Amino acid sequence: MCKYLPIVLICFTSTLFAQSKALLHKADSLYKKGEYLSSALFYTEYVESSEVDDPWIYYNTACSWALADETENA
Repeated sequence: MCKYLPIVLICFTSTLFAQSKALLHKADSLYKKGEYLSSALFYTEYVESSEVDDPWIYYNTACSWALADETENA
């Protein structure tokens, strides 16, 4: 079992990375369509589910909340 553990971890990690990138892509596309509340929810899920190293993600998340008239979440 131990010799397969690195392979399992790599597969699991790459799956999580792909899922988090899908959240970000969905948030971006909703933002561009003007669907700010949905965009804010997807951005927030992305921020909470991954390590964000890009400050623009936080900016876009806050802007989405603000544009959705949910300023307390921004």
